[in-house]
Amino acid sequence: MIKVFVPWVEPDERVLIAGDSKRLGNWSPDGARELTRISPFYFSADLIIKECEQWKLIIIDSGKNVTWEIGDNRISHPLSTIWFRGGRKATGISTPLFSLRSSSDNGIGDFNSLKLLIKKIISKGHKVVELLPINDTLKNPDPYQIASVSAINPVYICLDKMGVLEDVEIAHSIADRSDQLNYSQYVEWDDVLSIKWDYFRAIYNQDGNKTINSKDFKHFLREESEWLIPYALFCYFTDKYNSNDYTCWESFSTYSDTIVENLINDGNIKNEIYFYIFLQYHAYKQFTEVKKFAEKSGVMLKCNIPIGIAKNSVEIWQTPNLFNKEYSIGSEPEGQCIIGQKWPFHSLRWKNSKKYWDRRMNFINKFFDICSIDHIIGYFRIWEIPDSNSISIKGHYSPQLGYTQKEIRETGFSFDRNRDVQPYITREYLKIIFGDDFKRFGEFFRKGADGSYCFKQSMSTPADIVNYFRDRKADEQSLRDGLIRLQEECLFVNTDDKFIPRIAAQYTNCYSILSDEQKNIFNRLYDQFYYSRNENLWRKTGIERLRMITGKSTLLFCAEDLGDTPDYVHEIMNRLGILSLEVERISKNRQESFGNVYEYPYMSVSTTSTLDMKPIKEWWKEERKDVQNYWCNVLCRNGMAPEKAGSSICREIVNRTIQSSSALAIIPIHDWLSTYENCPDFKDYNGIEKSCRISTPNENSQMWNWRIDPNFTL
Repeated sequence: MIKVFVPWVEPDERVLIAGDSKRLGNWSPDGARELTRISPFYFSADLIIKECEQWKLIIIDSGKNVTWEIGDNRISHPLSTIWFRGGRKATGISTPLFSLRSSSDNGIGDFNSLKLLIKKIISKGHKVVELLPINDTLKNPDPYQIASVSAINPVYICLDKMGVLEDVEIAHSIADRSDQLNYSQYVEWDDVLSIKWDYFRAIYNQDGNKTINSKDFKHFLREESEWLIPYALFCYFTDKYNSNDYTCWESFSTYSDTIVENLINDGNIKNEIYFYIFLQYHAYKQFTEVKKFAEKSGVMLKCNIPIGIAKNSVEIWQTPNLFNKEYSIGSEPEGQCIIGQKWPFHSLRWKNSKKYWDRRMNFINKFFDICSIDHIIGYFRIWEIPDSNSISIKGHYSPQLGYTQKEIRETGFSFDRNRDVQPYITREYLKIIFGDDFKRFGEFFRKGADGSYCFKQSMSTPADIVNYFRDRKADEQSLRDGLIRLQEECLFVNTDDKFIPRIAAQYTNCYSILSDEQKNIFNRLYDQFYYSRNENLWRKTGIERLRMITGKSTLLFCAEDLGDTPDYVHEIMNRLGILSLEVERISKNRQESFGNVYEYPYMSVSTTSTLDMKPIKEWWKEERKDVQNYWCNVLCRNGMAPEKAGSSICREIVNRTIQSSSALAIIPIHDWLSTYENCPDFKDYNGIEKSCRISTPNENSQMWNWRIDPNFTL
């Protein structure tokens, strides 16, 4: 089988293989072997190229115009997906659906707004629309808090397309409230949800029975029942107990098929369960309509698949054994993020997860053409953090090959489990950390036999310390933070009766008091673990997991591979035909401050910024040192960089990405809008400039409320 990737092929174009043999046409396009289109991007043929054959890909349109790929003739059969060498590319826009704005959208982007955006980008020559996750989050604004991998967030349903309310009073109330929200600068989530759910209840009471008894609805329920009924029950219990924490649902905290069967046939509850099915019916119907419109218009939809789902989700309630609920996942400390990140997702047990991934990919295959794999390094090895730890620094990889005590001692390191695994705290270090508060050490520590101190049992985890100070004075925060810092004082982390060097252990006090000889031995052990010992394991793990996801799918896959990504990850991405991500401001060459847009790999997606990066205008205003470097050495301008990035500067930066050597170039919507002459700065209700970042890493208040300026209604 030969599989070929071409980022854009017109409907009247064909992809063929021409070569120097009779079966490949003897270099004549008329006799070339045609490939079968299996998706908007992929073409394939059941063909084995012989070692002696030379060949090339060609594209022929309906007028019989032939485009030959550039470069030398190809020789021998390709071992992986290949791509048409010829500079063909597709461009597009990325946006959260909630950020779109239309004249009657009830204060939030909806499926009608998405259709209008597709029409807009067609006129600009773009071919791709990328969306943040649109799964149901149970009224949580954060699109990554997915409560069901198969359900669509009802907030994106266009109310006008559900039907006209006959109750004039309710209809007028909703219209009046919506008019106010249509001009709001942000997504006012509470008000939007109030309007939408008032309407949903009213239209369900009015038209629910008619819809439920329709042939179309019954077909939908039959086709999607495997996930749809458990999801509807999850929503019902969330409302009943006023919480999506299923552990609080009394006898229903543990899922069973018996619960489903009994409740779905309970006349008092059935109507409420069908309400949530009714909403999914309309959400699927509207999104399917948009998908068909996009296909007809030659526009492809791109999604992002997060590495985790919400801890309180249908899948974890229904299949708890698939998840390790004692751990959260995150990212290890690296670069500017010196404490790492801890995300609100449980760790997945991959061994029996095929059905789980089949369900996730089934949803994506229904509606999307391109899928971006978030945090791809996590599919090779994920950073797990015990839920008792508030930060990620004492985490560990899964999977990993830890060390036994014997292995550590055989290196010459004088391993002492009590000293090296538990926080090792001396009287002198306590004085350095706490100063005047040192006299309070008796509240938290007990003295060991060797004169060092260890935490009392009641203070054995960071969570214990946080709980201890929960209702105490605000001025004790520094004491609390100092105690948590002491929890990190160790050289090794114990996982499954094996030990790994604690990441960034070289910055601890317990490392500083080692002898030079012991430091050198520890450093060799550390480098071996993080850079060589696990590589073969992680290679094998990554390719097995990614094949489970990509499988036989005809989607185009790309991945977020920014940061310190090992070479073997890129090697396997290339083998599987997964496109990399390129951002000019994040160079993958450590010797360069910025990426060279004209040297990006063809099998890549280029963009000006990601959702958690500062948009162009904000970056230009706040990161003046980097901007000056960019101004002089990338844009090749003299003098001081302007204080603000006007539309001409933004246009130049965006055009650089569009003209890059990547197969796909996708521009975030706020960077796209900044190229317009009349694009205003994003301001709050008081006229103060406000960030238009979609989210900010490591901040508790994720925004998720940015909207297109009212002057840019679609």
